[in-house]
Amino acid sequence: MDRLQIAILKLLLKNDDYITYDFISKRLDVSTRTVLRFIKGTDSYLKPFNIEFEIKRRKGVKLIGSPPDLRKLESSLQSSSISNLSNVERSTIILYELFSNKDSVKIYYLSYLLKVSVGTIDRDLENVSAWLEKNRLRLEVLRGSGISVLGDRHHIRQAIVNFLIQNINFRKMPLTGNEAGSADFFNDTLSINIRKLLLNLFDFEGFQKTMKYVNEFDYTLASTFVYEDYLKYIMYINLLLHRTEINEMYEECLINLELKKNDQYLRMREFAKKIKRAEQIIIPESDICNLTAIYLSMRPNEYMTTVYNYDEDVYQATLRLLDETERDLNIKINRDESLIQRLVTHLKLMVKRIQMGVVINNNYLDTVRKEYPKVFASVKKNIDEFSLCRGIKVSEDEVGYIVVYILANIIKQENENKRIKAVILCMSGFGTGKMLEQSIKNKLPMIDVKGVISIQGLNEVELSNCGVDLIISTIKIDTVIIPKILVNTLMNEDDLLALNKKCLEIISKNKIFQREKFARIEHDDSNEENQGISIFLQRLKIMYDILNHYHFGKINVENIDELLASVSEEAFSDERVRNECVKKLKYRESLGSTVIDEDGVILFHCKFENEIRLHFYSLANPIDCVISNRLTKISKAVLMVAPYDSDDLLLKEFNTVSEALVQDKELIRLVSQGIEEKIFEYLANILFMSII
Repeated sequence: MDRLQIAILKLLLKNDDYITYDFISKRLDVSTRTVLRFIKGTDSYLKPFNIEFEIKRRKGVKLIGSPPDLRKLESSLQSSSISNLSNVERSTIILYELFSNKDSVKIYYLSYLLKVSVGTIDRDLENVSAWLEKNRLRLEVLRGSGISVLGDRHHIRQAIVNFLIQNINFRKMPLTGNEAGSADFFNDTLSINIRKLLLNLFDFEGFQKTMKYVNEFDYTLASTFVYEDYLKYIMYINLLLHRTEINEMYEECLINLELKKNDQYLRMREFAKKIKRAEQIIIPESDICNLTAIYLSMRPNEYMTTVYNYDEDVYQATLRLLDETERDLNIKINRDESLIQRLVTHLKLMVKRIQMGVVINNNYLDTVRKEYPKVFASVKKNIDEFSLCRGIKVSEDEVGYIVVYILANIIKQENENKRIKAVILCMSGFGTGKMLEQSIKNKLPMIDVKGVISIQGLNEVELSNCGVDLIISTIKIDTVIIPKILVNTLMNEDDLLALNKKCLEIISKNKIFQREKFARIEHDDSNEENQGISIFLQRLKIMYDILNHYHFGKINVENIDELLASVSEEAFSDERVRNECVKKLKYRESLGSTVIDEDGVILFHCKFENEIRLHFYSLANPIDCVISNRLTKISKAVLMVAPYDSDDLLLKEFNTVSEALVQDKELIRLVSQGIEEKIFEYLANILFMSII
């Protein structure tokens, strides 16, 4: 377990009550996104102690467990005799030991190394064995002799490559340099010590040398093939050239004679001659065949699909595949030229690979099968029919790639013309705001930026009436009606991830994207119904909270400062809270007042601790207020207060009220008449109708 996870647990143990992600992030000087990720990765460590996280909206997170169990956990974090590693991290270290050692690895050595019992190691070995079998290897466990991996050289190299690839963050991986030996390009969910172990297995120096040989031989590879496959190809050759002990430990695999008939086999022989001249290493014929097989399994980049010759038979088979998939899933797939070309290319290369006995691995297979079982089942059924006509057997790994092509098309189709409407808020409304607008348009196409506004031009009611879903701000400000997010003008990776997460939350809760298609495809009706009931109950609870804090009053004031003081006094009995509320409202008003209509209704709003307020006031005598350099008479006031960590559903209900204030003259009339019960009934009806 990483030091940051330990620090988070220690912080939670010191606090009996809930603490927020923001509090943790400030104490540990990391982003809230990092805190959330590391908390999720700590669940498995807590299970043996019978402790779990309890997370509540607007409150935060706390540890739930008996006092003795919590004391045991605290002791374990201080003790060096107890492991701080999750089961995933232990499995990673076991695989590293198996791939790094020439001799078998003793179970007692692993128990000592990982500081866990032999029973725990046995359970970890079940996961390791399953992973190895997926990679066409077998774990041999001999009591007294230790454990070792059985398989041929080719599959050992492929397994090591897959092991490393699944732990690499491609965006951080340097293709040159790395003189300091940084292991930062491995996934940051792993501890730094594990990342350093993987760096040893990776052999960055050998990788760079191999990449130089490959690029000198064929400089088009990096641009022709998918980046992940290009890296796997170089990593495999690096193991072939620089991990000679693999040849000593494992048997040579059988030669596939069909591969020798392929044109690429001759190219690989030329590459082998180049290696012999450069490093005096002789690549045997079996490994030349293996390199040919790997080359043929590499996926071409999308724009390279046109280089393959047209094949009417495969083209028609592709159309039939799409026809049957549409029929099975009851959807319409957009048959753009790009999708057809990619599927035709994949099917043609797939047939060639299978005929030559080339096997590929698909790291996305488990995810695709789990997340989209109906899509996978449909494609597999139709591909089985395709393979039956050609006398071949298509593996599930191949089917998984075809599913990915179709899913990408469906998702793209779902997202077209269904974007989140946003405005960018900055101090002046130009300059840096325009830079941010261009950056968002380039990096987050799901967001439709409707414009850039200054702080003085912020009017949530008007923006809400224009259908704005999100305010993206470069300055810290509270909103009550429309969700907001704070980002840097020059967005970094954390900003992009946070903005993307915020968009997904809005999509989920406000249903901006129509998810009916995927609901039909991958979820049964009962799940959809249960989800709908859950959202309905949440909104009913929010409606109850708002109405429970409803208040109507008549006040007599002479100016805007007295009005702010009066509504704060009516809202809060505690003097400290009241004074703080006045400060917040005055700050918000200094940025620009929100006068709703010509009837003189002014809206005050702010966020404050865990408070909710919806107050209406009728002024005994209208007061003068200068709004946008124009004198305006104010006769009615509305106060909305939302908690700091407001759920977007709460903001949605406040948004419903603000829309009614603008569009529903009956509500304004009732406020003017001052009939408290009538206003309450009318508000309850408006909120309930918005829910159903």
